[in-house]
Amino acid sequence: MTVCFLDSETRSATPIVRGTDLYTKDSEAIIWTWAVDNEPVNTWDVLLDPRGPARKRFADVIRDDSIQLIAHQAPFDRGITLHSRNSYAHTRLARWRCTRAQAYAHGLPGGLDTLPKVLGMPAEDQKQAEAGKRLIQLFCVPHDGIFYKPEDYPLEWEEFKLYAAQDTHTLREVYKRLPTHNYQMGNLEMWHLDQLINERGFGFDKSLALAAMVLLEKTKVKHDSDVYDATGGAVRAATQRGKLLAFLNTKYAAELVNLRAATMREMLEADDLKPGLRFLLETRLEAAKSSGAKYKRGIMMLGERDRIRYTIQFCGAGRTGRDSHKGFQPGNMARPTIEDPEYIDDVILPAIRDTGRHAELLDAPYIYGGGNSACANALRHTIIAAPGNELLDADYTNIEPRVLAWIAGEDVEITAYRTGADPYRLLGAQFFGVAPEAVSKYQRQVMKVVKLSMGFGGGVGALATMSAGYNIDLDELVPLILPHATAEQLAKADRAWQRAVIERNDFALAPDTYVACDVLKQKFRESLKATNQIRYDIDSAVMAAVKQRGRAFDVARCRIWCTPTALIIQLPDGSRLYYWSPQLHTTIYVDPLSGKESKREYISYATTRGKTWRREKAWAGLWLENIVQAIANRLLRDGVQAVHRDTLTVPAIVAYLQTLPESERTAIVLKIHDSVTLDVPKGSYTLERLIQLLIGSSPWAAGMPIDAAGWVGPRFGKR
Repeated sequence: MTVCFLDSETRSATPIVRGTDLYTKDSEAIIWTWAVDNEPVNTWDVLLDPRGPARKRFADVIRDDSIQLIAHQAPFDRGITLHSRNSYAHTRLARWRCTRAQAYAHGLPGGLDTLPKVLGMPAEDQKQAEAGKRLIQLFCVPHDGIFYKPEDYPLEWEEFKLYAAQDTHTLREVYKRLPTHNYQMGNLEMWHLDQLINERGFGFDKSLALAAMVLLEKTKVKHDSDVYDATGGAVRAATQRGKLLAFLNTKYAAELVNLRAATMREMLEADDLKPGLRFLLETRLEAAKSSGAKYKRGIMMLGERDRIRYTIQFCGAGRTGRDSHKGFQPGNMARPTIEDPEYIDDVILPAIRDTGRHAELLDAPYIYGGGNSACANALRHTIIAAPGNELLDADYTNIEPRVLAWIAGEDVEITAYRTGADPYRLLGAQFFGVAPEAVSKYQRQVMKVVKLSMGFGGGVGALATMSAGYNIDLDELVPLILPHATAEQLAKADRAWQRAVIERNDFALAPDTYVACDVLKQKFRESLKATNQIRYDIDSAVMAAVKQRGRAFDVARCRIWCTPTALIIQLPDGSRLYYWSPQLHTTIYVDPLSGKESKREYISYATTRGKTWRREKAWAGLWLENIVQAIANRLLRDGVQAVHRDTLTVPAIVAYLQTLPESERTAIVLKIHDSVTLDVPKGSYTLERLIQLLIGSSPWAAGMPIDAAGWVGPRFGKR
C-alpha cells in the first residue's frame, strides 16, 4: 500500500491549551510537508504560495482514498484537514495511522524529540526540537493579537520550512523503526474507535460549572476570613499552608509534621482537641477540597453543542494499554464523599445553582458538606447526556482480582466469584475469626484494601498507603487482628518490625500497628497460596528469559521471552508487553538482625516517565500487576468494540447518529478505567444488553469469572 507521511504547522488565535477540538476548528495551516513512500519531502508554503502547484499535489494525496496517511499526532493533523479554516477534504478515518499512539502501545515515549533517540536514529534524522520551539513561538503564536508574516522575518521563515520538512523526514524514519505488533488488527481498530469517541466527546453542564465557580469563590472568601479571625490576623488565607502550620504548632502545640489531608484527619479523630485547633483543622481540610480548576478547565474546553472533546490519550498510561486523560480529565475525578447520586442531583445541585436561596451551603457541612465539598461531589455530575438522550454506563466488577484469580488458578476464589459469594467477606471470616455473614462493613472494606494493596506482592507499606486513601485507621486493626494471630505469625511480624525500624522503613506506625499489618500480610499470602506463588513463578520466568535469551517460558497464561532489545510478555489475547533494554543485576543484602548476607537478583529496564526516558528497577509484583492490568484492558477493548458494532444495528441510535457529523458517529462517549459510557436516545438501548456485551466478547478469556454492573441516568455518576 502507498503511504504518505505528513505534518502541518498551524496558527490559531485559540491557545492550544484549550484542547485539540477548539484549536483545530479555529486554526489555519501555514505550512504542509509530506512525503509519499520513500520520495523526497514536499513542502507547501500556504502563506506565500496559497494557489501554487504544491497545493494541487498535496490535495491530490489527501483525496486519494488508496493512500494511507501517517502523522505523529494524527488526531491533530486529521483535525486540521477536517475542521480548520483551510480544510481540504474529508478523509476516511480508516486511512489514518498515528506514530505517537503506536509508540505508546509498545511502551515507548511519545515525543518526537525523545523517540528518535530511543530508537537509535542518527542525529541528522532527528527532530530539531529547540529550533522548532523558537520558530513556532515566532510564527504560530499571536503577538499582541497579530501574527507575524513570512515577509516580516524572511530568513526565519525559510528556516521554519526546513524545520517542517525535517519533521516529516524524522516521522518517516521513526515509522520504519517502530514495532507494529500492538498496533494492528483489533488494537488498530480500537484506536480508530478511540478517535470517534474523542470527536463525539461528552456533554458538559456549563451553567452548573459556572454556578460552582461562583460558589467556590464565595467559599474561599469565607474560609480566608474565618482563618484570619481565628488566628488574629497571623494567617490571612486558608491556603497559606506554611504560616498556618507554624501557627498551629506554636499556638496549640499541635506537633503537626504537615497539613496533608490524612494527617489532619488523624488528628481530628481525637476527642480532646481544643475547639480553636479543631476549627482551623476542619477549615483547612475543607478549603483544600477545591475543584475549581476542574470546573474552569471544563468551561475552557467546551466546544460545539456544549461538549468537551479529545480528553482520551490512547495507551497514554503506559505499556499496559490503558488510556490516560488530558484537559478536563474525566478519568481523574475525586471520588464523591456522598454515595447517593440522587441526593447530589436533588439537593446539592439545586443549592449550587442558587446559593442566594441556599446561603447556609457555606455553613451546613452535615447537609451539603460545605461549599468546597459540595462542588467536589457535584463535579462528576457536570457530565450530562445530550438533549433527549440518557447515559448508560457499565463497569467491570472487581475486574483486577478476578483476572488475578484466573491467571493464578486460585480455584476457591474463582468459585466464589462464579457463585456470587463475596470474596472479601470470605477473607474476612478467615482473618477475623467470624462467619462470613458476620463480617462488618468496615471489616469488608479492610479486606478490600488488603487485597488491592497486597494482591501484587505489596506489604505493610502498600497497605499503609492505600489505607490512607480509603480513610482506614490502621490502629483500629490491632484488637481485630492480633487476638487471632498465631505465635509464629506474631514472632515473624515482630522481626519484620525490628528490621523496618533499623532500616527506617516502618512508615511511622506504632509497633503493634505494624505487627498487625504484617500479620495481615502473612494471613493474606497463606490464604491465597496460588496468588502468592504466581508472582514468584512469573519473576522466575522473567529472570530465566533474560539469562537465556531466545528461549520462551509459559506461565500465568502468558508466554515470556527476551530478544536482544526487549523483554516481551505475550498476553492470552496475543498482544504484548514490552520492557526495553532489560539488564540483570546482582546485589548483596545484609540482614540487619542476623548480619547474614544473601545474593539478590533483579531486572532493570528503560521506560518513559513524563518526558524522560530512564532506567528503573523492576520487582516481582510489577510483572504481575502489569499483566493483570493489561488483560483487564484487553477485556475492555473487546467489550467496547462489540458494543460499538452492536449499537450501530439499533435503528433509533443509527437515526440519531445520522444527525451528527460523520466523524462523531459512535454511541460511546467515555471509557474510563474499566467502564464504558453510552449517550443514546432514551429507551433505545438496555443496560442488560450493554453488560452482556461487555462481559461476553473475549473468547480467549474462557473460564474467567467476569461480571459487570451499571446504571442509567441523565448525569454521570453511579446510580
